[in-house]
Amino acid sequence: MARQHEGTQEEQRVGLVIVKRPPRRLAPILPSGEVVLDPPPEIPNASGKGWTKMLTIMPMAAGAAAMGLTPSSPPRPAGRASAT
Repeated sequence: MARQHEGTQEEQRVGLVIVKRPPRRLAPILPSGEVVLDPPPEIPNASGKGWTKMLTIMPMAAGAAAMGLTPSSPPRPAGRASAT
């Protein structure tokens, strides 16, 4: 591949490394017959976790209150700094 560089023709070469990988391993032999699995562990009942539900609801309620109060604020005149 030739490339124009500062008015002269220079040949640009790209390095190429060929990596020969070993052949793929054979797939494992699948078990025949019945496969016995242990049952999954029991999930304990949630008790005393009322405060976590409250922590989930509080940010949603605060966001809803902020959205509700936004239209009730008086509009400011455009292009003027607010006088306090």
